[in-house]
Amino acid sequence: MLKCSLIIACVLLLSMTCHATSLSLLTEEYPPYNFSTDQGRSVSGLSTDLIIEMMRRIGFDVHIAVVPWQRALAMTATNANTCVYSTIRSPERERHYKWIGPLTTDQLALFALAANPILLHSIDDARSYRIGTYVGSVANAYLVLNQVVPDIAPDDKLNPKKLAAGRIDLWVASTRTGPYTARQAGVQITPRLTINTGGDNQMYLACNLDMPDSRVAALNAALVKMKIDGAYLRILNKYR
Repeated sequence: MLKCSLIIACVLLLSMTCHATSLSLLTEEYPPYNFSTDQGRSVSGLSTDLIIEMMRRIGFDVHIAVVPWQRALAMTATNANTCVYSTIRSPERERHYKWIGPLTTDQLALFALAANPILLHSIDDARSYRIGTYVGSVANAYLVLNQVVPDIAPDDKLNPKKLAAGRIDLWVASTRTGPYTARQAGVQITPRLTINTGGDNQMYLACNLDMPDSRVAALNAALVKMKIDGAYLRILNKYR
């Protein structure tokens, strides 16, 4: 069965390379997974490098743009030949996109200032605190479901400053991205509780529903091939 599946995947890859396809890829500033470089002229990061290699193998032409996260999600849902990354696959998002991946895993946590003695054993302990998120964050629905009203910022970069100013008590962020963003703002933070927002915390390339299934299959096949031939691990190791 596995051999048969790999043969089908190879046929899909060959058929897709015969017809160049142009895709628009949207993302946000979310290091180390995706971030602007060269003064905004290009995009790099762990997820970006994985996706570019996938596209190269299939022969897809891509244009990558960094935009606010909520806009990226909305544009992808309404525009053909458009995908957004790095997107956690949550129950709320599932039916709005077609999914390629998983690319990698992103663990979320509740962070507090390093000097703040907040102690959390579960999300129930966090209900009395002001918790910062940002527009489009997968954490928003999770907090509301757990009877917590999120303090939603227009940009996640604002949340470390809100912590430092005492405008929020806790901040939901990635265990990799949160510390980086906080350091850039000169703020020291500490994780107090890791959380699962209802999905598997794995991040994907999420594409418009009009994306042909053959293209989705070809991209997933390219990612599988990268994991087999070592390209996937080489890219991951660049960001460890």
